[in-house]
Parts: sequence; C-alpha cells; structure tokens
Amino acid sequence: MSEHLTTVHEKFSGSWPFIAALSSVLAIILFVYSRVNSDVLISGYLELSSFILFAVAVLSFFKLRDGRISIRIDFDRESSELLFSYYLNRSVVTNETLSITNKIEFKTGRMPDTSLYSEINRSDRTIRFREHPTDSWRYLFQYNSRVIPVSAENAEKTVEILREAASKHP
Repeated sequence: MSEHLTTVHEKFSGSWPFIAALSSVLAIILFVYSRVNSDVLISGYLELSSFILFAVAVLSFFKLRDGRISIRIDFDRESSELLFSYYLNRSVVTNETLSITNKIEFKTGRMPDTSLYSEINRSDRTIRFREHPTDSWRYLFQYNSRVIPVSAENAEKTVEILREAASKHP
C-alpha cells in the first residue's frame, strides 16, 4: 500500500509564450525588411538578426511543446521504496523507484552548470541524494538526461518530506 507524499512541479517560466510570439513576429518583420532594403550590408545584418530570432522562436516553441513536468512522490511501506511518477501534460511518461532499505541522505543544491541559462539564473534548485556507504551524490529528479529544476522553497519542502519518509523505514 503506497501513500501519496507530495507532488513537485518543475520551475517553469510563464514568459515562454510571449518570447515565442515576439521572436516569431520580429523574425518575419526583419526578414521582410531585409528583402525590401537595397543596401547589401544592412540587408545581411537584418537577415542574420532574422535568423537568430527565428532560432529563438523555434527553441521557445520546443520548450512550450515539452510543457511543465510534474513529479508525484509516493511511499510504499511494504517494499520500503519511494515511487516517482513523472507527468507531462497529465499523462505518465516514466516511473522510477528508490529503495530506502539502506541509509539514504537528501539535500538541495544548485543546478548543474550545463547551459548559459543555469549560469545566469542561480535561483533554480535541485534535489540530490546518496546512499550510504557511497560518497557520490546523484540527482534525484531527471528526465531524458535533463535535471529538473525546482524552486528553492519547493526543494526544501520536498527534502523534508523525503527525510521524514526515509526515517519511517525501520
């Protein structure tokens, strides 16, 4: 019998639709203006700017298409396992289990520096864990080899819930 502990949501900016729409419109305007312009140098700069904005629009639409990941955390007392169900657009995309038969330790930490965005936005947090006797810390929430960012408050609350669940194991 498993009991529901909490649901964690990926930190997701509400400005992605605005960024996608604005960069799409600006890309079209700059491209049309580059076709009308007779100056070769200015036309080249406008085409380059249009291509950059088009790339931003495409990447923003991919981010919107992927949506926001929600992670449901359950605790199965019989098997002493934490069950993680990853939801994308209200459907389960993957499930993971973490056995807490050994002593396990949780902590929050900064996101790994894998992109320019993670270097700029240092408020994103993630949850890490390690099983004793190992010394290596691993990321708890990963989907498609991507570490899922959560807010600092959400991460702290989730770590407390996970520590409490791990302490219930005899």
